Amino acid sequence: MSKIFAYGSLLNKSTWSFEASLELVILKGWVRQWRQIVPLKKGNICALTISPDPNTSIEGILLKVDKETENLLNGREIGYSKTILSPDELVNQCANDQLINDAAVTYTANTSTNKWASEEAPILLSYVDVVAKGYYEIYGWQGVVEFFN
Repeated sequence: MSKIFAYGSLLNKSTWSFEASLELVILKGWVRQWRQIVPLKKGNICALTISPDPNTSIEGILLKVDKETENLLNGREIGYSKTILSPDELVNQCANDQLINDAAVTYTANTSTNKWASEEAPILLSYVDVVAKGYYEIYGWQGVVEFFN
């Protein structure tokens, strides 16, 4: 089983075409940023990525998936690279804040696509809605508030 930290649209289960178990986790030492340029047929958009930042942490989920599902997600996350997370960065929110202590990965922007939103690559409200809905379904209104803070 592979473990994948999800922090954006992957939190929204209505975007899933797969089965996975999940844990509520906090990723320490990382920050969400709107700086992932995704090329689409009608033009570029800007999506979420995460970057190291020792002063912040991110709520998200840790997906536990089989190899077939991991390959499916690798194809879905266009323009992202898989980044290995260190075991001491992930904390389980439902187990008295215990460290996960297992290998996990997440998706981060490639160097070539790691650019801020612009007129040529806007942040779509529909994308923000998908992410906010995922946080709401998993964390409730407080999760949505934390996402926007």
